[in-house]
Order: sequence, then structure tokens, then C-alpha cells
Amino acid sequence: MIVFRDLLSLTGSPQERLALLMNKIDDVVNSVVRQCSFDRFEELAHSAREDGELSCDELNAFWKQAMEEYYGKAQDEGGDSPFDSYQDTEHLWS
Repeated sequence: MIVFRDLLSLTGSPQERLALLMNKIDDVVNSVVRQCSFDRFEELAHSAREDGELSCDELNAFWKQAMEEYYGKAQDEGGDSPFDSYQDTEHLWS
């Protein structure tokens, strides 16, 4: 935030200032949503773990479920997520 404040104070135009602010707000929102999706994943995994060990495929499915709950279905699946695809994201929980 110190660097951001310095950059903000050095902007030369209202458009540059707005762009920096919009970028920072986007970063903050994404951080919150990402942390919430991790929390949801953990809730799903720990609840299912009560019934026994979980496979990697089950954990991957919980991760995808959490991502879809917070971001929506991927665009390549007809959804309105900000992501075109969730391809190659199944192991991000690890």
C-alpha cells in the first residue's frame, strides 16, 4: 500500500489515477473472493473427510465446486465467470 500511495500521488492525470484505483479495487475484491473460495473448499473437504479418506479427484472436484460457487461457471461451459476456462486449475487447492 505504501508503494501504491506513492504511485497514486505521482499520477499525472485523473485518468491515470482512476486506472490505478480501479486496478487496486479489483485486486482487493479478487483477494477476498479467492480467500472465501479457499474457505469453502476447506469446508467441503473437512465435511467429507468425516466419512473417510479423500482421493485427489474428490479434492479436485471440491475445488472446482468452490470456484464455481464464487466465480460462476467458466465461459467455455456457458457461464458468466470472469475466466474463459477452469482448465488446468484443478490442483490449485494444493
